Amino acid sequence: AKVFLGEDIEVGTATVDSVNQLRVIVPPLPQNFLPGWYPIIIENPDGKRSVVQNPGSDPSEQDYENAGWFKYQSAPIITRVTPAESSKDGGEIIRIEGEELYAGAVVRFSVSEAVYTETEDTYLDLATGDILARLPAWDEEKNGSVPEEGLPVDLTVINSDGGSYALENGFNYVIPETSPQVTGISPEFG
Repeated sequence: AKVFLGEDIEVGTATVDSVNQLRVIVPPLPQNFLPGWYPIIIENPDGKRSVVQNPGSDPSEQDYENAGWFKYQSAPIITRVTPAESSKDGGEIIRIEGEELYAGAVVRFSVSEAVYTETEDTYLDLATGDILARLPAWDEEKNGSVPEEGLPVDLTVINSDGGSYALENGFNYVIPETSPQVTGISPEFG
């Protein structure tokens, strides 16, 4: 049996595991196709086709899953982060350059899966395709303090469709340099 995703993406010939189960290796999403849900179509050698059920009107992710559709996720790539380091206090806008970066992405700064901070305060620069993200402050109460030499963290972009990419040690939180503060003037006149 041949397997298609939608009418236009031929996956290939399936291996029959049992009367109710086929196995196939899904190729990467072809160029000029968008990530998203695709109906699975099975074509028998006699040309007869079986199509998964329609998920209904205004379907949710769960509706597609329950109907047996296949989801191609985006495959974002990060090529550059500017600036590559900033204060642990956050607030600065950083630019993330790469490919397949989507509006609505979440940007995570992490040491491990359990130790991270993230921001949804992101914008897609339509002229360049870059993500602009407001750097979140490093939560020292939750994640521990930033050492004097700085804290390298992995920077992960998580697109709204679930596709993600992590740039190992892609960003460095640093302790801000102290600025002199005037605490008094002596003499007060002259």
